[in-house]
Amino acid sequence: MTDLVSSLASAWREGRTLAAAPWQDSVADAAQAYGAQDQLAQAMGWFGTAVPGHWKSGGPSRDAMLTHAPCRRQACAPAPQTMATCTSTVPASNPRLPCAWERP
Repeated sequence: MTDLVSSLASAWREGRTLAAAPWQDSVADAAQAYGAQDQLAQAMGWFGTAVPGHWKSGGPSRDAMLTHAPCRRQACAPAPQTMATCTSTVPASNPRLPCAWERP
């Protein structure tokens, strides 16, 4: 898991993506995925000791279980936003970063 987190952190810092195939078997379940996400947030210093104040939620379909994850403040755009305007608020270093909204 440490190699995955280190590689993800490097990719974030360098503004590049990682190929998924080499890492496909690195995370066995949701608990490990959330653990890797927490480790990445710590490695990047996104939240420090503070409790995250912004969250993103979603799932692969409306019938699937929704998941929730902390979101960096810098990745949030003021409401109201639409997907059409969202791309203008995403950092140029990571254009695939999902857009999140915050309430005014």
